[in-house]
Amino acid sequence: MGGQRSSVTDSTTNIVLESAFFNQLAIAARARRFGLHTDASQRFERGVDFELPELALARAVDLISSVTGGQAGQIVKAESSEHLPARAPITLPIAKVRDVIGIEIEPAVMVRILTQLGFEVAQQANSLICTPPSYRFDMSIKEDLIEEIARIYGYDNIPSVLPHLQVSMDYDDTADLTHEMKLALVDNGYMEAISFSFSDAKIEALLDDKALGEVLALANPISSDLAVMRRTLLSSLLPCVQYNLNRQQPRVRFFETGLSFVGQSISELVQTPSIALVAVGDVWDEQAYQNRALDFYDLKHDIEQLLPAQMDSARIRYERSELAFLHPGQSAKLYIDDEYVGWLGQLHPNTAKQLDLPATWVAQLSLAPLLTLAREQHTITTPSKFPQVRRDIAILVDSDISLQTLESTIRAVAGELLADLWLFDVYQGDKVPAGQRSLAFALIWQDNAQTLSDDAIKTATDKVVQALTEQHAAKLRDS
Repeated sequence: MGGQRSSVTDSTTNIVLESAFFNQLAIAARARRFGLHTDASQRFERGVDFELPELALARAVDLISSVTGGQAGQIVKAESSEHLPARAPITLPIAKVRDVIGIEIEPAVMVRILTQLGFEVAQQANSLICTPPSYRFDMSIKEDLIEEIARIYGYDNIPSVLPHLQVSMDYDDTADLTHEMKLALVDNGYMEAISFSFSDAKIEALLDDKALGEVLALANPISSDLAVMRRTLLSSLLPCVQYNLNRQQPRVRFFETGLSFVGQSISELVQTPSIALVAVGDVWDEQAYQNRALDFYDLKHDIEQLLPAQMDSARIRYERSELAFLHPGQSAKLYIDDEYVGWLGQLHPNTAKQLDLPATWVAQLSLAPLLTLAREQHTITTPSKFPQVRRDIAILVDSDISLQTLESTIRAVAGELLADLWLFDVYQGDKVPAGQRSLAFALIWQDNAQTLSDDAIKTATDKVVQALTEQHAAKLRDS
């Protein structure tokens, strides 16, 4: 920056002049790192002529010598030629100029324009080989040259012609369907957040897991807390939760739609349209009667509001999630038709503690499979005129056997006569062996062609009980 020791005064007799060229990106990074922004740093980070220092030095020496009568000393030159910018020739196809500008310009006119701008131009067959001058470091591709030709030729000399528009007029319902999902979340008490696609590297480190992929670091971030691209939308939502909790808002519900970015380089980058949720606090606001804390099933309910109401629940499957930043016993992966959609659950207590958050429930789903589901055409079937018959069964099974597994077994063996089923009772305690639980299912049987007989219902129900016994060692409870 300079100082008093290096200043020029009336008693100065010797002056050392330095004329240098510095790398554009290096100056930009260091100026931000040290917080020292000068006129020189602003010019160098925007780019300067790499041949200018020698000319500028000669001009400064000439001025000092002629005005003060000083005597020039020795010139010491230090140069790293391999790090200096290269003036690479640019090949410009003559036909490309016509395709972009829309009019015919004589090659001789192009050569004259570019030569007057300081380019070294050589014509080869149907192309111009153009080497830009050192001060035109903004020239790198053929479109740059075409822009210069059009600018000097004169935009007023180029007639206005309506372009031939080739577009598909098919209606894209993506925005409408996404908006409907947002409204479903708003109806459940969520508010939409809109944030940067950049995130803090510290938060990404807390939300780290091999399953998420690699983080893309920004070469020139706008600030230190926005230095990487987010792999999950939680990186943007969790700071919003922190901000609200710090301002005495104990109940927070946010969602966001946007892209998540996975990949260590631009060539490997995968951008996935996603929707993410975060919830903190009680289920209802403080005025609600018999309020309680949010749990996994409340979050699961909110997630399922994004699915079509008429969708068959048998197509939905949950599996235990192993993501490192989620609670191992309070999280799951969501599959629809065996296609992975996303994850949901409680933020791991250790992660929440490091972010100074209470129990926090989070989820992220890919938008593509949700939009595919929303676009499905559902056929309307005439309600059967024959009555439904309900049969209840209560079974004893091991506690580690999931409800989803049992329901899948029932649906697989019951066949088309099973119209519906649901779990209506779970019991553990007296008269139930340790490590087991009693589950009671309601089975709804119906035939669209005839009234079901007692024998047919009994045969179908016995078949279900037999499958549960053989596949899961279940025992039928009589009472």
